[in-house]
Amino acid sequence: MFGLSGLRLYGAIGGMLAFGAMLLAAWTGVQARADLKDLRGDVAACSRAAEKIGEPADRCAEPVKAAIAAARAAGQCDVALAAGNRDATRFAIQSACSTAVKAEVAARTAAEDGQRQAEAEVDRLIADQAKIADRAEARGRAATQRKDAADAAIQSAPPAVGSGTGKRCDAQCLRRLSGKA
Repeated sequence: MFGLSGLRLYGAIGGMLAFGAMLLAAWTGVQARADLKDLRGDVAACSRAAEKIGEPADRCAEPVKAAIAAARAAGQCDVALAAGNRDATRFAIQSACSTAVKAEVAARTAAEDGQRQAEAEVDRLIADQAKIADRAEARGRAATQRKDAADAAIQSAPPAVGSGTGKRCDAQCLRRLSGKA
């Protein structure tokens, strides 16, 4: 029906379509390479951002940005928790740590404050007990001194007349016993 000229026409159209498909495939390959190069650059930038705190994480995907931010905050929280002076790092703990860590730090701080108060109360009670013991010892020494003085006054009294073993305590003896001699 068409003959040889139809075959040429179909061949030309087929060739043009094949050439167009090859051009499209080449263009798609070039675009894929460019996209792959951009993706590799983004991955490298994200890796640097994950490894170094100062690197921006702008080129990372949103979940990766969130993970990097969480990792950085956890690192800052670890540094704040490891610091010896909790008062100086209280802001760092409040800004960088999670709610669970903040609650635990608050509970431990309250427990430490309670322990310090209990220790101060024990120290106060020990001091009070020592004062009470000192006063009791002083009263005991005073009573012993009074008893010794009374015994000495009785011993120094002249013997009673006629009984042999008793003592006679006159006015002078009574004054010595009362401590006014």
